Amino acid sequence: MADGRSPGTPRVFASPLARRLARDAGLDLTLLAGTGPRARVVERDVLAAQRGGAVPRDEHAAVTAGGVRHSYLRGTAVVDQLLSLRAELGHAGRGDVTLDDLIRRATARAHEAVPAMTGVHAGASLAVVDLSAYGVEEFVAVVEPPHVATLALGAIAPEAAVVDGRVVVAQRIHVTLAVDHDAIEPAVAARWLRSFLDGLEHPLQLVL
Repeated sequence: MADGRSPGTPRVFASPLARRLARDAGLDLTLLAGTGPRARVVERDVLAAQRGGAVPRDEHAAVTAGGVRHSYLRGTAVVDQLLSLRAELGHAGRGDVTLDDLIRRATARAHEAVPAMTGVHAGASLAVVDLSAYGVEEFVAVVEPPHVATLALGAIAPEAAVVDGRVVVAQRIHVTLAVDHDAIEPAVAARWLRSFLDGLEHPLQLVL
């Protein structure tokens, strides 16, 4: 067959590294349970099979029923300037520009700044879950394939914050970024989140 399988051999989805490790170890990939995205066989599955056991429990801790191993990053932004910009746009006759529009622009700008965040899978993208309308301040969302990341947005609320060296009451938003650990390196996700939060705190760059 075109993919090198014999007729009747079940198709196995595996990463190139997992295939090489399995071949070198003489392991049959069809006998391995994949714990990667969409039950894909990844490096840790082959290594676990070589050890004669399952993937260690601590590695399973962040695996959802969908087979995605998660990493979570949390951040907070002071959004007084963002709210002021939204109000000024409304006064200038741009009432069609909503807060959601500005947040979407911040995600797009972060993608431009950190293109590696799109992941390794074709068509992979970011999902945004916003529960602010329900007054939820902070929550964790899961990554659902084919997405490689999910951004969870909490409600904007007044909180004590340090601004220019002074403790003030500021409008803040808490966000949690969940990423597919096998598709996005934590350092890449951290750079993306920092860029996103920077866009929220310095919103003029979103409209220039």
